[in-house]
Amino acid sequence: MPVQAPQWTEFLLCPICTQTFEETVRRPISLGCGHTVCKMCLNKLHRKACPFDQTAISTDIEQLPVNTALLQLVGGQELELPALLHCYVCVWCCPLHIYPST
Repeated sequence: MPVQAPQWTEFLLCPICTQTFEETVRRPISLGCGHTVCKMCLNKLHRKACPFDQTAISTDIEQLPVNTALLQLVGGQELELPALLHCYVCVWCCPLHIYPST
């Protein structure tokens, strides 16, 4: 039986606490390894390493970048898209892109 891919909305949740990312306490923080975890969970880690692949976190947590794309998806920031954006990969399925009316 094939494994079902996660729904896109699952990416809006911190994979540790499963709470929705947001602008203040649960800011989505991007780690150098590519994983994203909320700031609250990062601050609670016993080891300064990614909880998924154990990559060391050598930068101060306050200096790590916020995943602004996820913040935009959860409404933490205003979406700043050009008036017309063509996405040729997800042409009919992506609700974030604006397509010209035909």
